[in-house]
Amino acid sequence: MRVLLDAPDLIALFQRSDPLSPEQFEAWLHAREGTMVLTGTNVAEASALLLDAGKSSELRSLLRAVAAMPVCFLKEIAVFVEELGGALVAYGRGKEPLAVAPYVTKWTDTLGISLGKSYASQSIPDTIAHLWRTAPEALRHFHRYQEILAEDSAADVSSLPPSAAGPHRAEAHFARYVERQLKLHGFALPPLGTAEFANWVYASPRRCPGIRLAFEVSRALIASGEMVASEGQLGGLGHLHAIPYVDAIIMGGRLFRHCRAVSERLRQTTAGVDYCGRIFPDLKSLLGR
Repeated sequence: MRVLLDAPDLIALFQRSDPLSPEQFEAWLHAREGTMVLTGTNVAEASALLLDAGKSSELRSLLRAVAAMPVCFLKEIAVFVEELGGALVAYGRGKEPLAVAPYVTKWTDTLGISLGKSYASQSIPDTIAHLWRTAPEALRHFHRYQEILAEDSAADVSSLPPSAAGPHRAEAHFARYVERQLKLHGFALPPLGTAEFANWVYASPRRCPGIRLAFEVSRALIASGEMVASEGQLGGLGHLHAIPYVDAIIMGGRLFRHCRAVSERLRQTTAGVDYCGRIFPDLKSLLGR
């Protein structure tokens, strides 16, 4: 069982033993042959929350306690690239995409950047402390994920032609989004056109599950006007792509409501696509399941 906690729940668990002590949580994991999932998002956001609160002295002890748990590492920022690349290959061959493997061997691999050999033997607390001092931009893109996603989504919506209305608006928005991301990540555009490829991906949520789920949730947030909410209310946006690849995930606040609603719609349209049972608003609700 792979459990992905958001930053506030990491802090509550390891600083305040809320809703249980770290030792009790470890025993709970052990009973389920489970591991706690660490990502660039939850570690970077937890460190930012503590630093902003003037608790820099507590950051190292928290990260040390987190790293001592049974953990695995998920590179959530690679899900998009791997899903899209795999879908392109499958589309060209007339087959269905293979499942991607977003797990990596070290936490530093989740950052998606080359840190050099000097970081290879450093602990997570040492790495975080050094990066905030010398290269904060390596962590800031996780902390600013809400702003980045809002900018991307607003640009895609504003670029749609007037004809893209009604039931076809989502497909048209998705096609524009996929085209921009293909170019951004250096992929060659499909010979028959990006729109046909994007429509093929959109036709089945199984083909690029992380991309599709994150896309639908971001559209729901924009439609509700909640994408402009304060950063703390939408922390964990970087985990949207990771939901199909974990067994339980904490999506706090407004994200929980939108993720569950989108997941329910996808479940009703596609057999075997059901994320509702793995999304929880906080750790207490997961433990009480």
